[in-house]
Amino acid sequence: MKTMLLFIYCLSAVHCCSQTRYPSEKVQLAIETYAYLKGQNAALKKVAGQFPSFTKQVSELQKNAHPVFGRAERNIEDFLQQELNDSQFNAVEKHVDSLINEQLKNPIEKKEYAGSFLEQVKDKIAFSSNAAVPKGIISFAYHDAPHEEVTDGHIINFSTDELSKSRRRSAQASHT
Repeated sequence: MKTMLLFIYCLSAVHCCSQTRYPSEKVQLAIETYAYLKGQNAALKKVAGQFPSFTKQVSELQKNAHPVFGRAERNIEDFLQQELNDSQFNAVEKHVDSLINEQLKNPIEKKEYAGSFLEQVKDKIAFSSNAAVPKGIISFAYHDAPHEEVTDGHIINFSTDELSKSRRRSAQASHT
């Protein structure tokens, strides 16, 4: 009897744990990147709305961002709809929208801040080496076709020639 009770207890514990799904790291990355992209788009619209002199620049940035950033956003939406059920996906969208609304409820204090933001976005769109571009953007932009990342020119050439540690090791290896 005790064995049967223990078996039922273990079986129910396993069943309960299997129903609780914690988001995977990839789902978390997707949500973070999705929030970033939606927030950036909303901030660009806010800049254009508050400072009409930046409207043309914002429009150009949005146009330039769309091939990679827009593709990433679409692929993330598709991915999240596959990984989450409808109520979870809707909850994520509502939460992201509420965070964006909270962050953008106050006006931008100075035009210089808006201009600085636009320059940062420009660097991120160009994948400048000094711009911190979230890793999820490239990951999800090419989620549906990974080979296109290379054909689109998103490659980094790495050489160990400039690394002093590798030069020391090669020098040591040649002496032995």
